[in-house]
Amino acid sequence: MANILDDNMNELDAIDYNKVLNILNENLNFIEIEQNNNYLEFKNFSWIINQTMKKLMSSQNILSALGISNKCKAEFMSLNHANHDKFIVCIKNAEKILTVPDINVSNIAKLNRLNNNKFSQYNFGTNYTFPSENFNKSKITFDKNDNIELLRSDCVTIETNLKDLEEQFKSNILKNLEKDLEEDIEEISEEVNKGNFKVSQILNFLDTETLGKVKRTIGYLYLEHIISGVKHKSEHNYKYAYNYVKRFKLLEDYLLKMLQEGNSEITANDEVINLCEILSDGTAFDSLPFIGKTEGVFLEEKDENQKIFKLSLRLKLNGMVQNNTLIPNASSYVYHLETLKSDCKESIKLKSKIRKFFLYSFMFTNLNDDSFDPTENWPKIKDMLDKKGLDETLNKFVKVYLAPEKIKVVEAIKKVLNNELKSKTLSSTEYIKNLILYRGILTPNREYEHILNKGSIFQELIKEQYGTHYLKYISILDSDNDLENSLINIPFKITIETKVLSKVQNQEYTTIKYDLSDKLILPIVLYPKTSKSIPVLEQFKDCYYLRISYGFSENTLTEDSFIIKLVLYLTLVYLVIKKILKQLDIKNNKDIYVPFLRLHSSNQQNTAPKVCELVRSISKTLEHVFSVDYRSMSQGFTYDNNKPFIKSNALSSLYNRVNREFELKNLELEKSAIIVVTSRVTDGSKHTTQDIKLILGEVILFDKLPNGKIICDSWKTFADYYSNKEIFDKPTVINDIIQELYKKDYKNIVYIAKSPYSSNLDITKKKQNLYFMNEEIFENTVKDKKDLNLYPLYFETYSAIDLYPKNLLEAFYIDDTQHLDENLINNNWTIRSVLNLYSGKAINIKDTSYKSVIIYSTLQNIYKDSKLNQTILDGVIKPSNTKKLITEILMMLHYIRYEATRNRTIKVNPYERLIGDDGVGTKSIVECIVDCNKIKFNMLAYLINMQKIIDVRS
Repeated sequence: MANILDDNMNELDAIDYNKVLNILNENLNFIEIEQNNNYLEFKNFSWIINQTMKKLMSSQNILSALGISNKCKAEFMSLNHANHDKFIVCIKNAEKILTVPDINVSNIAKLNRLNNNKFSQYNFGTNYTFPSENFNKSKITFDKNDNIELLRSDCVTIETNLKDLEEQFKSNILKNLEKDLEEDIEEISEEVNKGNFKVSQILNFLDTETLGKVKRTIGYLYLEHIISGVKHKSEHNYKYAYNYVKRFKLLEDYLLKMLQEGNSEITANDEVINLCEILSDGTAFDSLPFIGKTEGVFLEEKDENQKIFKLSLRLKLNGMVQNNTLIPNASSYVYHLETLKSDCKESIKLKSKIRKFFLYSFMFTNLNDDSFDPTENWPKIKDMLDKKGLDETLNKFVKVYLAPEKIKVVEAIKKVLNNELKSKTLSSTEYIKNLILYRGILTPNREYEHILNKGSIFQELIKEQYGTHYLKYISILDSDNDLENSLINIPFKITIETKVLSKVQNQEYTTIKYDLSDKLILPIVLYPKTSKSIPVLEQFKDCYYLRISYGFSENTLTEDSFIIKLVLYLTLVYLVIKKILKQLDIKNNKDIYVPFLRLHSSNQQNTAPKVCELVRSISKTLEHVFSVDYRSMSQGFTYDNNKPFIKSNALSSLYNRVNREFELKNLELEKSAIIVVTSRVTDGSKHTTQDIKLILGEVILFDKLPNGKIICDSWKTFADYYSNKEIFDKPTVINDIIQELYKKDYKNIVYIAKSPYSSNLDITKKKQNLYFMNEEIFENTVKDKKDLNLYPLYFETYSAIDLYPKNLLEAFYIDDTQHLDENLINNNWTIRSVLNLYSGKAINIKDTSYKSVIIYSTLQNIYKDSKLNQTILDGVIKPSNTKKLITEILMMLHYIRYEATRNRTIKVNPYERLIGDDGVGTKSIVECIVDCNKIKFNMLAYLINMQKIIDVRS
């Protein structure tokens, strides 16, 4: 592979670390190292950084120091070096200059000796018992019989008729033009049929954007489905709920009427806002407290004439808005109304305010009055806006709608919906709908020459308007009786179902133990640089460790120089740890456990939370980098918090990547591996299609020991960088990992990657990008390896309603694909669910109505390689010994990755340290201010770049 970092022809903004690193190298000999009987401390990193900064910034600004153009428009900058060759020289020189003491391996503690230590008053894992655990699991099924009813699962099936849609679209365009143009339209007709004049762009737009609007419709149809089962419809609470749900149909009709009559604009704060535009996309109703949401994908299937989606449904129930600083613990209803106030501390865009204001006034006014028509009320509100202005109108509105009587109405609706969600009655509701694209999307200027000169037959838009402006011409109707004004009509059927999952009585048990054989431990302690000593460090006497301080402050994080200080700190920490570990006299790097322990005080967490979060991100990044060659983990400790359960949970997390062994009866285990892969941008801008991306992932091994027990080994992590052209076609790092596994005789590989399902209707029949599951990747991997079996899976969660009154902390699973989808064997392109796991845990502490269900899905009949398709069918779709094996090892991984010591069950996302909002992929990206511009720096990419340079040299 050509190194993307040596490609100076790309359009990305460049960064140059070489001035920074050259000055750092001048100061490396001044590092103070204290060597003690049980630790090695690097004492003056802050001084080294300050000295480097002092010389670096004495005669230049931040842009010059980093070689960044003053015209820089980058959003991400990490790896696009101005001169990568010089960067290589700088890193090699740094490693050569740096000298660190050797550590005698005999001084390093063994993992299996830690539970004998007695000296630490507050130990950081140096006195841990490594307890064995019992894992309980049961099957769940859709068959009631005499089983215990556990969960209610609601889902929706969308069936779309795609036959001849592209032809219909082009034909209707030409019919409309023929009415308006006097000239012969043969030339225009030819271009339209070729997909020119932006016809192809609009078809792509319909392909990618319209399903969101269908899902929005499903959101309120789901509400209708739920309240249709209410038995006591005479109750006052039901009236509120019924009228609320009824308003959605009125709202959609009113938006269409305003569009057709051309009176959807209002003026607020001297800005003209089009209501039809700001309420046109699939997320427009998301601020409402009660709305259905689609989640996990059970099925996505297509043939030439239709496409089917089967999705999980969840109801938004006016829950608390998470992580909001405006009003902690506020409900959705209260929070969104508070954001409308003129003195709101959060910065809310004007269009967002108007959208919320319109929705709340339309949906919540006079819900006790069956005959009230909100469409007649809105013109009065518009008049008030014109007379009194936006701020006064909104402030008055919020005061009225936050009054106790309004809150009671909202709570009444929630009570009705909650009661119905607890119903165990199986039900199904069917809706026939039509998605209509109106002719208003065409250019209003129908002059022949104008169309030819512009090269478009559609309204000309600025880029920022593209989505919402065009989306307003799409409506979802009950009938297709407005064909004269439409360009395309897509009929589809929506079926909403309620199913109940029940627990099978038989329970299975497994005992899981730590495997501590021949493993050493060398902790790395990151502690805050303070004027006062940290007594707790002196108590850390039971195993040899490294000490490294950090000196960031809250103010540092907003300074121009922060990015350079961060680069310097990362470089220093990585270099010293890397060199110490390389100098250790050990035969196998995987025999040493290198956990990163970050220390904080309670006061620091209160006064400098952003610093604590930064150090957490740094330790996660270091964990991933050093897990490539060693075994690692990271964990935070609040050293002045002595609550026992907090300590025990932290220790359980700290040792979570230690090997585990367990016994599974009646399971013939073949050596198997799990590869998990994801990606993140390192360099890029919205002004160019080019970017550099980082692939990152992990590998988990399952093997049988001589004593017949199975071992789970969190073997290694990996990362590498590629251009956006290469990443989903030729990511050599994935091929290298699989080659390495194959040589170790791991020939059953479960491959978990980015979800390849889409929100595309597939009108254009274009080949779908499967990202890390693209056929090109697999072709290179399985070439000449007939006995290698790859099982692609993707992973997500959905929500189900808890029906059982007691807390069941065990794992439940459905691995019978026939239950998950009746149409198991066909020749269609399909993404289908093959395994569901239920943890017994609520989704969050505030909302115990819903529980998390984990869903694994695979790809059927998608690849040209018939052997690969057959391997997937036989291995994870049809019942087989291989499917049983994969189900068991996945369940074991989910249990082993659970990090708390109490109320243990399976972990909902066992890959969360890699993937998701709290994964290293996200946390390694730090936002820095550089000359008043926000630039995102990828710490992991920077360190992987360093690692590759040092490892190649060695």
